[in-house]
Formats: sequence, structure tokens, C-alpha cells
Amino acid sequence: MQQLIEQLLVYIRGMWRFRWVALVTAWLICVLGWYGLAKVPNVYESEAVVYVDTASLLRPLLRGLTVDVDVSQKLGLMSQHLLSRPNLEQVMRTTDLDHDVKTQNEFEAVLGELQRNISLQQSHAVRPSRPSSPDLYTISARHNNAETARRIVQALLDAFVKDAAGDQRTRSETAQQFLDQQIKEYESRLTDAEKRLQEFKRQNINLLPEQEASFYQRLQAARTNLEGVELALREASFRRQALQQQLQGTPSGQRAVTAEGTLAQTPTEERLLALQRRLDELLLRYTTEHPDVIEAQRSIEQLETQRIHEEQSIAQGTAGSGSIPNPLYQQLRASLGGVEAEIAGLQVRRQEFASRVENLQRQIETLTKVEAELQTLNRNYQIYRDQYNSLVTRRESARISEDVEQSGEDVKFQIINPPRTPVKAISPPRLPLTAGILVAGVGGGIGVAFALSQLWPVIYGRRMLREVSGRPVFGGVSLVVSRGASIKRGLANTALVFCALLIVPAFGLAAYMQITGLDLLAIVQRLGG
Repeated sequence: MQQLIEQLLVYIRGMWRFRWVALVTAWLICVLGWYGLAKVPNVYESEAVVYVDTASLLRPLLRGLTVDVDVSQKLGLMSQHLLSRPNLEQVMRTTDLDHDVKTQNEFEAVLGELQRNISLQQSHAVRPSRPSSPDLYTISARHNNAETARRIVQALLDAFVKDAAGDQRTRSETAQQFLDQQIKEYESRLTDAEKRLQEFKRQNINLLPEQEASFYQRLQAARTNLEGVELALREASFRRQALQQQLQGTPSGQRAVTAEGTLAQTPTEERLLALQRRLDELLLRYTTEHPDVIEAQRSIEQLETQRIHEEQSIAQGTAGSGSIPNPLYQQLRASLGGVEAEIAGLQVRRQEFASRVENLQRQIETLTKVEAELQTLNRNYQIYRDQYNSLVTRRESARISEDVEQSGEDVKFQIINPPRTPVKAISPPRLPLTAGILVAGVGGGIGVAFALSQLWPVIYGRRMLREVSGRPVFGGVSLVVSRGASIKRGLANTALVFCALLIVPAFGLAAYMQITGLDLLAIVQRLGG
């Protein structure tokens, strides 16, 4: 321990030899350091805090009527666009940062520095229970001028709010323009489809299927009707055959006299009256071309002929003055005539249905092609109409969404902390750096003195001489200092102490100048001028 203390004393004595060099070094380091620190410009930071309210009361009320917009994605794009190059160039022009820029390199340097000094932080006003988009945005900017820092933040804040409204209007206008263009296009397609469908129906009016009836349904219906008519025709033929057999075994006439002794009306005349009434009834329901009407007229003509024949027979005395036709026979003949008329009508209907079946079978290829083409035209028309109606509905939804966005109810911006001109600089930390320069100056002076003492060492005392030379030392000679030399040494030490202590008020002055921004050289120059 004693040796360590002695070695430390040797180092101190060696550095003491270069005490003035150490003092000058310390002063130079402090003065130069404080001067350099004074030349470092202050950096001021201004910030603004914006709260974005996306919880609109209209959104649940208008759900399904308007276009749903992802607000989180929209705010994310707005945040990226805020720090884009075109937006930063606009901020430069707004804040006059490009006033002294003359070359493209200078412009790029100023733009890069502006981009590095701008910060956009996103956070949540209240910690959400589930993941959601941030709703609190902090915009900050740094600059050597406090007012310029505030103007930069103000320009970014204006751009942030303006981009939100402008982006909403641009997206709405673009969407409506696209929808209007699509509506016009589909309207033209729908009109063309309607014209093609009408023209096709006009050209194939005789081949078009009935409502809700395809070709095969029409063919099946015609075949069913034909089978029903043929069955009814066979039944009528059997009834006619039975009536003819009954007529063969029934006499055709008989004599009859009324109670008054007058001739009764003949059956032929009664039948003739009945058929005339029936003809009148048929003419009320059908035309003269109807099979039943034709058959009734034919029957009347036959009865007229028969009545004339009977009258001629009576006139000739063949049947006698009191003979009349047999009523049963006449009834059977009337029934037979009705069956024959029914058979004639059924034959006409069978021919008609058979002709329809034949025509349908003959036109099977043509009709199937017509139906297929008609279905294609109807399908295309329905598709165009549905798409047209859907586009019109979406356009109305887009208009409602635009009205909501323009009303400001979609996203609200609330400036919680507006940008202010900062009073204090955030960097550099002048007081700690000033103290650090003082410590560095003192340490530098001590380090220089120690280095010089090691480069030019001096032997102090007999022990050090013995250790260095390795020889025994038998004695030493003491230095006797005169009174004048002693006074001179005292004055030198006093001056050394004074110069060393003078660095303390110099530190205080430097600290005051760093804090207040006082430029001593400028003051001296003004005083000298």
C-alpha cells in the first residue's frame, strides 16, 4: 500500500511539472467545446394531437342502404399519404422551406431532412377490449426555428383533415361516375335485348309456344285431345249402330185421331218444329259453320222433304187420310239423327286435332329451335334487367353514402392539442453538455500532463534512483531555494490557482450563454463597431 501511494505521488509530481500545459489544454478544450456547442442550433419540436371519431350513429341506421366503407383501412391510407413525397413537397412550399433552395440537390436535401424530422404516431384513446383501429394521432415536427416547427405541424394537420374530406369526395365521385357509365351501358344493352326479343316474337308469332307451355307440353295436350275425341267417336258409332238395329224392327207409321175428331199433328211436323227450335238455340251459341248447326240444318231439310213426301202420299191416298208416322219410329230416327250429328262433329274435331299433332310433329325441329332461341333471348333480357336494377340500387346507395360523408357524420376529427410555438428547445441538452465539456477539459489537461511526464520522466528521491539504476545510493544533496526564488515560485503557483479557479466562473458564463442563447462575440463586435 505504501508503494502504491508513493507511486501515485510520483505521478502527481511528474504531472505537476507540466501544470501550465495542463491548464492551457483544459482552457483550450473548454473554450473550443463551449464555442462549438454555442454554434450548434437549437432544435424545437411542435406537435398536435387529433382524435378520430369513427363511431357514427348513422352507420347502424343506414346499414344496408349505403356502401360500407372500411374506416380503418381508409385512415391507414391517409396516414401513409400524409408522409408521401407530394404531400411533403406541398408542406415545403406552404412553410417556405424551399425559399433558399436553388438546385435539385439542395431541394432533395431539404426534403430528406423534413421527412426525417416528421413523426406520426398512432395510439388508442382508451385501451380497447378487442383489436381495433387506432383513433388517436400525434403529429410532431422538429426544426431549428420554433415558429417553423409549428407551421410544419399546422400544414400537416390541415393536409390530414383535407385529405380525409377530399379522399371521400374523390372516391364518391369516381364511384358514381363509374356507376353512371355502367348504367348507361346496361341500359343500352337492355334496350337492344328488348328490341331483339320483340322482333323475334314478331317474326315467329305462329311458332311461339303458349304462355307457360313448351313444345312437348303442346304436343302432349294435342295427343290427349285426339285420343279423347277418338274415344267419344267410337262411343257415338256404337250408339248409332244400336239405333239402326232398333229402327229395323219398328214400323214407320200409324193412324191417329185426336179426341175432337181432328187430325193430330204428324210426328214429322213435331220433329221439324223441335229441330227448328234447336237450330235457333244453336245459332245463338254457334255460327252457321258449326258442325251441329250444319247437321241441324241438314236434318231440317230432310224433315221438310219427308213432310212434303207425306203430304204427297196423303194427297195421293197412299197412306190414307188418317195415317201418321209411328212416334216411336220417329223418336228413334230423331235419336239416330242426333247421334249422326254428334259423330259428324267429333269427326271434324278429330281431323283438327290430328292435323295439329301432325303439324307439331312435322315442325318439331323448327319449334325446338324457336323455343331454345326464345329462352336464350329471355334469359339475356332478364340478366340485363337484373344487372341494370342492381346498378341503379347501388348508385342510390352511393349517393346516400356521399351525403353522409359530406355531412361529416361518417368520420369526425377533433383536435385535442393544437400545434403551438415551442418555447424551449428539446436538443441539444446544453447544460449537461456544458458541464461535460468542463469535465472533458479538466480530464484532457490532466491527461496531457500525464502523457508528457511519461515521455520526459524525472527521478524523485533516493529510492527511485536506486530502483532505476540498480545501484546502492549512499546519500543525497538537498536543494536550497533562495528567498527571491521562493517568492517567484509562490507567485507562479498563485497565478496557476487563479487561472484554474477562473474556469469555474467561465463555466457559469458559458452555461448562461448556452441557456439564454446569448452570443458574446456578436455583442463584442457590436460594441467594437
